[in-house]
Amino acid sequence: MLVAMDDYIWCMDPTDDLETLIPLWKQEEERLRSIIKNAAIPFISYQENMDTTSPLGQALFTIVAAVAQLERDLIRERVNAGIRNARVAGKQLGRPMWIVDREQILRLRADGTRIEEIAATVGVGYGTVRKRLAQAS
Repeated sequence: MLVAMDDYIWCMDPTDDLETLIPLWKQEEERLRSIIKNAAIPFISYQENMDTTSPLGQALFTIVAAVAQLERDLIRERVNAGIRNARVAGKQLGRPMWIVDREQILRLRADGTRIEEIAATVGVGYGTVRKRLAQAS
């Protein structure tokens, strides 16, 4: 049986004598909804007063799920519109690029300097040095 309380959905394990509660995040609710529907598992939410064992509870659960899906779609639409507007305005999205002297990295590597020392000398991270060396190959 699944029980929704606070920010978690609790799964009462029927195989355990103690009925231990397994916390599941509410963000997984859509996946759980399909599992519940396909497995015919009763779902009772005491906080929202919802019981999927009755026809009215099933209808209410479907309506709540539809509203949640609508909200997620609206959020996605607003985020994409904001990104699109930022690009039109010429804003640089993402992490700023470091301008690195690849020739200096190659020279230090040719002299036998370790990658960690090259990174410290040039003032960038280990991964950046490795990436520049891979690009040069």
